[in-house]
Amino acid sequence: MLTGLEQTPPRRVTMTTQHDLYLRQVTPDDFDELYLMKSDEADVRASGFAAPPDRAKFRNWFQENLNGKERIMLLALNGAQEVVGYLYIRFTKDQSDFAEISYGVKDNFRGHGYGARMNDLALDYACKRLTALKYLVAWVAADNLQSVRSFQSIGYTDTGETKDAAFQLPSPHLKTMRKFTFDLSRRRFKPAQCS
Repeated sequence: MLTGLEQTPPRRVTMTTQHDLYLRQVTPDDFDELYLMKSDEADVRASGFAAPPDRAKFRNWFQENLNGKERIMLLALNGAQEVVGYLYIRFTKDQSDFAEISYGVKDNFRGHGYGARMNDLALDYACKRLTALKYLVAWVAADNLQSVRSFQSIGYTDTGETKDAAFQLPSPHLKTMRKFTFDLSRRRFKPAQCS
């Protein structure tokens, strides 16, 4: 059961918990952890890049997004305080009623349901903190069956819409992405799911 939010000064760090897993906002001290996750071979491949990010360029991206208003960066931690993965909620400039979500699970935690649990916590976070949003949107590679199942298991709807995205591994190619959405009003009007 979801247990709510806690705040820790001086920087507001929102925590949403589910059993032994919780989300918290990324802080400046999390750079190395996030860089290592984004440099993981499977994460690089899933993100469509040819190589891990350049550390200096990633630091610039990290600082811009840490201080910006277009993206919320969250880390998922388990009860032992181990970082399990990351999750981003990205706002688009031309749409105020939805945001896009993406996530990654550390290699040694994959295959244990953490992706679905992280995404479920993100729904709770959006329900409570991002009240202007109507929908969360996820673009998932059609051949990434683990992520497809993860989003479907928590109630995302496959819209049937697809787009091609450029990927660089194993060689430059286009990959079909499927659009999944979650109507946040379904959760907001069920207090037991948004508590």
